[in-house]
Amino acid sequence: MNLSAFLQKNKRKIIVPLLLIPGAILIAILLMVFKPQAEKRHSQPKLAVVTVKKVNSETISVPVYSRGTIKASTDIILTSEVQGRVQSISKHFSSGGFFEKNEVLLKVDPVNYELDLAKVKSQVSKAELNLARVKADVRTNRLGKTKVGIARVAEAKAQLNAAQADRERVKILLAKTELRAPFSGRVLEKAVGIGQYISPGMQLGRIFSTKSAEIHLPLSDAQISLINIPFRDDTNPANHPSVRLKAGYGGASYYWHGHIVGTEGGVNERNRLLYLVANIENPFGSDPEQPQRPPLIVGKFVEAEIEGSSFKNVFVVPREAVRNSSQVLTVDNNQRLHIHEVEILYRGKDNIYIKSGLKENDHIVMTPLDVIVDGMRVLLSDSQQMEISDISKDKQMEIESNTRLLNTEKNEKVIPSGRNKKLSVFIKEAPLPDPLPEQ
Repeated sequence: MNLSAFLQKNKRKIIVPLLLIPGAILIAILLMVFKPQAEKRHSQPKLAVVTVKKVNSETISVPVYSRGTIKASTDIILTSEVQGRVQSISKHFSSGGFFEKNEVLLKVDPVNYELDLAKVKSQVSKAELNLARVKADVRTNRLGKTKVGIARVAEAKAQLNAAQADRERVKILLAKTELRAPFSGRVLEKAVGIGQYISPGMQLGRIFSTKSAEIHLPLSDAQISLINIPFRDDTNPANHPSVRLKAGYGGASYYWHGHIVGTEGGVNERNRLLYLVANIENPFGSDPEQPQRPPLIVGKFVEAEIEGSSFKNVFVVPREAVRNSSQVLTVDNNQRLHIHEVEILYRGKDNIYIKSGLKENDHIVMTPLDVIVDGMRVLLSDSQQMEISDISKDKQMEIESNTRLLNTEKNEKVIPSGRNKKLSVFIKEAPLPDPLPEQ
């Protein structure tokens, strides 16, 4: 089959595709030329919405916070001064038990000391008879003023004094077979039982006084500078700052009060901190204002709030208002942001106390911001729009005057009136714009 015959036979199959290709290209070109144009919109930059707080300086006592462990002001170890078998123990002499002053805590079998007392009493009687006999003999032989007579009387008196001293010593030991409490307090530990044989120097238990308790509170140099610390024998109440203690029991918080009474003898070698000593008032008694308050437990870890010295012209701001350690953001009357470097007096638990860097009635920013540029425009939350826009009357009057003058120049019109063609000027006052400039 030759070429002409092949083309004649497949003419339709060849021509149709060749015609479709240019048509498709033409349609594509037309679609590109006449495609709808997207409308260009110029969006305004979105302003950050912030919450502000108005601040003013004040004279305050800066609270200082610390923590410590409760200790008893008087804490002693009971030891035996006699020997013998424990005969009885008070029901109050048990771990955690309360007792009163002079209460008998335990009793040792006194039989041996009662026998010793009877023996020394007889020795005293014997010495008294010997002294009487010597004195009579000296008088009979008229030896009263001689050296021999004086020596014999002195020897008899010495023997009597020795016997009497032995009698008093045994009486004291006999009395100490009853172990009495030296003060009203509580038992921290008991180390003896009924029937146990004890000897002098043996530890019987540990007790502490419930009259008062104390706590040692560590403070840094920065904290110490905020407190009037009493030194030596300072009796001025103003130099004994008050302390409020907070402790938790069973999910509830209770409070105790006290005063700083002094410091430890030196700086702690481990942490280089100075420890203040606070005396706690009524640590183990009840409190009418807190009926459910339990007795304070020795060894309990508590939080303390110490009354600081009085400072003037201090701005108290929440911790979240301070950025980058020493920066505070404010918003002015034109809703523009400003960055202030501030001098910090003390960083408290919830607030930061600022000495300088802010002005009266400043509005500080409380909202966290990702981007901060000094002078940038911000928006206030709806509830605070009126709070910040308190422009002074003088400034408002100046803005209104300038606006009226500008509108007068723009709206003057000359209109003929009668033969004299006098000119009349009509001034149309335009409404005043918002005093806050728009971007």
